[in-house]
Amino acid sequence: MYTKCPECRAVFRVTTEQLGMAEGLVRCGICDSVFNGREHIEEDHNPNATSEEWQEENNQDLSDDQWPSDGKDDDADVTELEQLADDDTLTNSERIPTVIRDDFGGSILAKTNSPIQIAVFTLGAIALAIFFLGQISYWQNIDVLPRTWVNGFCKTFGCGEHNQRDLSAVKILNRNIYTHPNVKNALMITTTFVNQSPSAQAYPLLEITLLDTHGKIVAVRRFSPKDYLVNKSLADTLMSPNQPVGARLEVLDPGSNVIAYEFEFH
Repeated sequence: MYTKCPECRAVFRVTTEQLGMAEGLVRCGICDSVFNGREHIEEDHNPNATSEEWQEENNQDLSDDQWPSDGKDDDADVTELEQLADDDTLTNSERIPTVIRDDFGGSILAKTNSPIQIAVFTLGAIALAIFFLGQISYWQNIDVLPRTWVNGFCKTFGCGEHNQRDLSAVKILNRNIYTHPNVKNALMITTTFVNQSPSAQAYPLLEITLLDTHGKIVAVRRFSPKDYLVNKSLADTLMSPNQPVGARLEVLDPGSNVIAYEFEFH
């Protein structure tokens, strides 16, 4: 199909899809006039007929002596119109009116690169960088970030199940095992240990092994921080450096043949 510019009357080939953009508004490629291409549709266009009709209309209004001496300007307009309408070698952008894409395309570009999206992307990248630095510092004991920041961050958001642990830095200060004073056939186990690492770390598992007179294992069991800590509220925190920690356990008495016990951290 074709559409005609109402200003310069230039005719261009156009498709339904092209008219569907920008609500049918197009820009003439000849005079740059903006018009609604849907309102000036021509299903069939004969360039020669258009030229003849144009000449006949003007012949009725002008006498012979009113015509320009050579008629070059009018012929040039008709020739250019026919070339634009019939030249199949031209690209769509050359032989159809320029669709008003400036605002339409600009709005898409603005949405794609909006300040809000840029800000969100930047903040997300910073948050991820801090998170990974915190993970490295927390697990590898590298002070990439201040330790208080790392501990607070990992306590709030979690840094994985396997928190940093330097078991060689956990030292037992004292330990004892005796008959429970209030419960029959039970033992009371107490110990005090300290974290000698320069940084805080997660509380370890406490393994207790009971041995008989021949050095054979009678019983062995591992206890979580929630089981052995005297102050249960510390179980979800980190073990501060050089601060004694009290542990207490109540277990069944395995018998009189138990004469030794061992403590080990995991």
